[in-house]
Amino acid sequence: EEVLNILHKEGTIDSATRERLLAKQMAADKKQADVATGFAGLEWFGDLRRRYEAFRFSSDELKGQVGANDRSRERFRARFGFKKKVNDRVTLGIRLASGNSGTAGDLRSSNVSFGEGDNDRFSPDGIFFDQAWIDVKASDSDTFKLGFTAGKVPNPYVGKVGINDLLLFDGDLNPEGAYLSTSFRPSEPISLYGTLGAFIIDEDTNTKDPKLVGLQLGGTVAANVNLSLGLRGSLYE
Repeated sequence: EEVLNILHKEGTIDSATRERLLAKQMAADKKQADVATGFAGLEWFGDLRRRYEAFRFSSDELKGQVGANDRSRERFRARFGFKKKVNDRVTLGIRLASGNSGTAGDLRSSNVSFGEGDNDRFSPDGIFFDQAWIDVKASDSDTFKLGFTAGKVPNPYVGKVGINDLLLFDGDLNPEGAYLSTSFRPSEPISLYGTLGAFIIDEDTNTKDPKLVGLQLGGTVAANVNLSLGLRGSLYE
């Protein structure tokens, strides 16, 4: 607008041209603002990992696999996704990951080995939807939380407190279904929580789909700043 005012004052453009150019610029600014509003609350994330693995069966006291030779492999894992906060209660999430889908690859891992495949020959590696979910919070206060999540979701069940070393489910496993989660803090040192979920294991047109239903209830009590006690029970059908 300042540039147009200078050009108008110097007589380079007339008033009609000034108004036309100014209106065009304002329309462009509004379009950019609308795009920016659509990306508001969008949180991007991702990671890339590369590693070398060596298998030394000959030095194993138990000799590892009978007749197996020492070998090594190079591997990588790439993941990329975003979370979008639609409003105060609804959040969407999508994550893409490297790997091999279905029975062709490891269901518990998105790692890819260099040269993997029956006839790899430097062929492109697969990218798949590793997660795709919607999360709805019915309540999200400091004392009580209640939410519903559905889709291809991160594993919602806790393995143990501390290092995330799951007892039943691998950390890279993303089940497909829905679950309810809640937590309640009746007082400062006491916290109770629970998760109830139902997931489809396999879509089978010839028989009833096998499913997984899991219930987990637990709680913690902070005795003091250095000591907390916890109890958790899980039931899987």
